[in-house]
Amino acid sequence: RSDDHARIGCCEDNARIAIAGYAAQIASMGYSVRIGSVGFNSHIGSSGERARVAVTGNSSRISSAGDSSRIANTGMRVRVCTLGERCHVASNGDLVQIASFGANARIANSGDNVHIIASGENSTVVSTGVVDSIILGPGGSAALAYHDGERVRFAVAIEGENNIRAGVRYRLNEQHQFVEC
Repeated sequence: RSDDHARIGCCEDNARIAIAGYAAQIASMGYSVRIGSVGFNSHIGSSGERARVAVTGNSSRISSAGDSSRIANTGMRVRVCTLGERCHVASNGDLVQIASFGANARIANSGDNVHIIASGENSTVVSTGVVDSIILGPGGSAALAYHDGERVRFAVAIEGENNIRAGVRYRLNEQHQFVEC
């Protein structure tokens, strides 16, 4: 469908939804739903397990409450939230906010000026873009890239090591060390 301000709701398993248009609103609650959206300011919500959501568009909002969901984003100023366990998020937009509350989440980011919360147990974050702040959960870990003047390196944070605590917001300082913020 191609339509600005479209509103779509779906309660079927294995549904496929694709939309191109400004300010689309999509809600889904079926198992293994696939959603694709191209357009600014989209709002997408999914509550079924194994959902797959792909979004290209600035200022979009994406939420998923099912286990094993996969979300891919390429827009700027996007907000992503996952609640289920084993969710994966891949983001390539600047000024994005990512929050994942389920255990064993995997987050990959390449955008700059990003804020990340990965508060579920044993969640992992890897970023090649600049992360303004990060919060890890119990057993969580993060590898954040920085440039030391010669090459790209990674600063690593592991909850429970080097004074990294679950539920505390950190950033990298000028010496590329994790500090509370």
